[in-house]
Amino acid sequence: MQILPNPAKDFVDIKYTLEYNKPMPFQLFDTAGKQIITVHISNTQIGENHYILNSSTINMISGSYLLVLNSNKNFTSQKIILTK
Repeated sequence: MQILPNPAKDFVDIKYTLEYNKPMPFQLFDTAGKQIITVHISNTQIGENHYILNSSTINMISGSYLLVLNSNKNFTSQKIILTK
């Protein structure tokens, strides 16, 4: 998984690779462990995919967040830093 840009101001492009063509859920948590959002991406394909996360649509403030992807075989997580 790759998140660009990071740190980010308004949006992040989440790039990830799938071995299977099935829905890909991801969750975003703040530093206190509170779940901010869960997104179920249904239009995925085998190979490289991406999703644009707009921080203003979910009222994210400046700070650190943890993005967790669940590909059914394993979990992947990465830190996102947001600066406004």
